[in-house]
Amino acid sequence: MLFLNVLKYVAWKLGKRVLFVDPKGTSQHCWNCLNKVPKELSQRWHSCLCGESLDRDENSAKLIRKIGLSYKSGGGTPSLKKAF
Repeated sequence: MLFLNVLKYVAWKLGKRVLFVDPKGTSQHCWNCLNKVPKELSQRWHSCLCGESLDRDENSAKLIRKIGLSYKSGGGTPSLKKAF
């Protein structure tokens, strides 16, 4: 929790803001086309019909970034459901 407070403070000092994105479901969707690609927890590779193929964690990170960048300030926490 201390790290988050420091992060928010540094962002504020730089005239920026920190946006926390709910990561729920991000490993089950393709960051590129947003199609649902169900997989087991043991499956570590993301492969989608759109041709996207990368590590599951990298896919989630790219999707979280996409959600955060597309989020329009309207209150609440940005999430997969609210963004798309």
